Amino acid sequence: MWHQSIQEELEQAALNVLRSGHYIMGEHVEQFEKEAASYLGVKYALGCANGTDALVLGLKAAGVGPGDEVLTTGFTFFATVEAIFMWALPLYWWILMPVHLTSIPLSLSVR
Repeated sequence: MWHQSIQEELEQAALNVLRSGHYIMGEHVEQFEKEAASYLGVKYALGCANGTDALVLGLKAAGVGPGDEVLTTGFTFFATVEAIFMWALPLYWWILMPVHLTSIPLSLSVR
């Protein structure tokens, strides 16, 4: 397994979080965000509760809002669509070619 060399470190970190009782926000999340930002070479990183929250934040950061049109592929995880429904409508499905799962350019102009 890929994590075998750091297994004890991972278990101790998880145990520290469990013992602290701070699963949301708090010093452990703050430390994670700082380390993630450093690793990624960016000024800030933000830990999210789940992928849907991360997608909603991405839409907000991109300036997408209520009434904006959003295009997405039908070949996606349902959280993609959920995030769009939570933040912006209308939603348009991007048509995919069945064999290659690539988009059909004309589908963008036909609604």
